[in-house]
Amino acid sequence: AVYSLPTDSDDQLHSIPLALQKLFYDLQFTDRP
Repeated sequence: AVYSLPTDSDDQLHSIPLALQKLFYDLQFTDRP
């Protein structure tokens, strides 16, 4: 599952903001012509 917690909690805490940052970064450039 996407929300399954890994054994390393620190990796989970860092991967979420990094994924969101990449998501919004991609959305910004994808929205442009």
